[in-house]
Amino acid sequence: MITIKEKKDCCGCSACATICTHHALIMKADKSGFLYPVVNKKKCTNCGLCEKVCPILHENEKRTPTYSYAIKNNDDEIRKKSSSGGLFPIIAEKTIEAGGIVYGASFDKQWNVKHIGITRKEDLHLLQGSKYVQSNTVGIYKDIKQKLQEGINVLFTGTPCQVAGLNCYLQKKYKNLTTIDFICHGVPSPKIWNDYLSEVISLYKLPIANIDFRNKKTGWKDYNFVINFVDSSGVCKKTADMVCQHQDNIYMKLFLDNYILRPSCHSCRFRNGKGGSNYTLGDYWGIQNYNVEFDDDRGISLFLGYDNPNSIPLYIRQHCTSIETPVEFAIKANPSFSKDWPQNRYYQLFFFLHNNFSLNIKNSFSICLNINKIANRLSSLKALNSIRKRG
Repeated sequence: MITIKEKKDCCGCSACATICTHHALIMKADKSGFLYPVVNKKKCTNCGLCEKVCPILHENEKRTPTYSYAIKNNDDEIRKKSSSGGLFPIIAEKTIEAGGIVYGASFDKQWNVKHIGITRKEDLHLLQGSKYVQSNTVGIYKDIKQKLQEGINVLFTGTPCQVAGLNCYLQKKYKNLTTIDFICHGVPSPKIWNDYLSEVISLYKLPIANIDFRNKKTGWKDYNFVINFVDSSGVCKKTADMVCQHQDNIYMKLFLDNYILRPSCHSCRFRNGKGGSNYTLGDYWGIQNYNVEFDDDRGISLFLGYDNPNSIPLYIRQHCTSIETPVEFAIKANPSFSKDWPQNRYYQLFFFLHNNFSLNIKNSFSICLNINKIANRLSSLKALNSIRKRG
């Protein structure tokens, strides 16, 4: 029987709940909105399957990539719609052309983020673009296993912990499975995401038509957070109603300042290639410091491989422009590959205010910021008094 003693010891991959044939496990959200397994002891037979497929209990060895490439899609329209360099659509299309299925994170009709599988190129847009919310994978591993056993080619994309969860669930390697994880800062709370959207809808009085976490209209590095709304005629407006630089958006601030990340993200067991994926993708931040001419600020993908050196697939070379870069440089320029980000010291206060006093996200965040300002001032005064005493 799987037991979660500390929140940091569960990544929410749902492998345990999916493997349970007795339906003794369900994934249930805690007060912060993160899913954790809950055991029905009356149904549990102590078969041990849930523990056997837990990626936390079966941590992989650290891996160093064998090669690193900076890549940009030759199709400007695809790159424009992608968060970085437009590499993922190339890999996904290749899978679909071979009669395969591609799994990745998608918005549902309520703008929750869930993993789905697609078999048509026309649906690729559903999986494209960053979605800074933990994706729900409940039941998806079972579907993948069935497809693999039928001999269907499968491409799975997700966070390193989701890839590790899938590999543990499968309990064997499949030649028709390709896995891709991405360099992950951490996964934010689905509850805070839903509450944030409710507040936005309440403010604008219009339903949401589209969400773009990484709109590159003003550039790849200085990207915007954009929400389009449905107007009174029932169609998406041609211009975005809500546009703000990512560093000015409250939700993005909470994400990047580590207020709303899952506890396991602050002591992640899957960085340093330990997710077990075939490839790792990400934004190639810092590429301008290696090759300034390659960076046009329209998005560059980082491609890390773990197989034979220089074995970047031919079909990627045919559709993209790429340059090889030192692995050490790529990892240093993208610290989330190997580095945990400390939990914000006001993490608990933020959730306490928001959950117990019904304060909206803006006010809960503002109180945390004001307390932090006061704490910094008191610390400065204390330091000044200490200097004066020594003087």
